[in-house]
Amino acid sequence: MADSQGLKGDKKMAGSQRLQGGKEMAFKRRRTKIVCTIGPGCEDQETLFQMIRAGMDVARFNFSHGTHDEHGGRMENLGWAAKRAGKRIGMMLDTRGPEIRLGTFEGGKAFLEEGSRFVLTGEQILGNAQQAPVSFPRLSEVVAPGALILLDDGNIQLEALETGEGKITTRVLNSGL
Repeated sequence: MADSQGLKGDKKMAGSQRLQGGKEMAFKRRRTKIVCTIGPGCEDQETLFQMIRAGMDVARFNFSHGTHDEHGGRMENLGWAAKRAGKRIGMMLDTRGPEIRLGTFEGGKAFLEEGSRFVLTGEQILGNAQQAPVSFPRLSEVVAPGALILLDDGNIQLEALETGEGKITTRVLNSGL
């Protein structure tokens, strides 16, 4: 039987609740899903099992980081943990989109000094602190002056000053390696 505030029901009321005024309202399944990104810090079977017990509905695998084999092992561990918990867990695979990469540098790397000019080119050259090749030769056709270009996952920022003839002349906004 419902209490005076209509918050508790008897055994017949399982799945519904009697509200004030005698009306019943059926409980609905939770629609919001809890999505957890799975990586090295939480890939073992026991941790995944505890995450499922805590409410994880969907496991996200970020393929921008880690190898296919590493993610395969995580998925196997998730399967074990889900079976142990008696619950179905969705898997979301966050795959890489197109990425434009810099080519090879003299000595393997170059330090870009804040305020200096740096040229991105479609030519196949060996990069240095003044210029570097890019994996998309037509980049200068799609980048406009004033555009912000991010290198090294955003750690280095460049501002496009001039574009054309297969090259983008930029200004380095913050130093970096």
